[in-house]
Amino acid sequence: MYHTRFLFFERYVRTRTYSILAYIRVSSSHDFVCRCGWLCSDVPQAPVGLRVTGTNVGLISLAWDAPKSDGGSAVTGYIIEICRSGSTTGWTTGARVDGSCQSAELTGLSENDLYFVRVFSENQAGLCKKPCEISEPISAKKPLGKFLLI
Repeated sequence: MYHTRFLFFERYVRTRTYSILAYIRVSSSHDFVCRCGWLCSDVPQAPVGLRVTGTNVGLISLAWDAPKSDGGSAVTGYIIEICRSGSTTGWTTGARVDGSCQSAELTGLSENDLYFVRVFSENQAGLCKKPCEISEPISAKKPLGKFLLI
């Protein structure tokens, strides 16, 4: 008959490392001590500082900064979602970029519509719980040029 007794459980919060030390008796003459450890990761926080870096006909350029916490695992990508103002279909994926990239261009947009934009960060544990959003809708129009008055 096997007999297992856990001697202690360690948790290191800062490194998200956990370990268990177990004393296992297989028979009266055979004892084993086993130490098991694992690293846990969580989803990352949302990226920060989402901003519009440019607009043009049918195009919106965006940039953002990395999340304050990656959840214990490197950010593997960002998902940029877009929603047309007054839309009944909701949010759609406008672009996906690699975790090393912190900018994107949304193309094929209507010049006459306004768009809401949000960005999610992602790691091996999944998507961040809440995205970083731009609160005001954006127009995909060519910016007004400067006029020189003579």
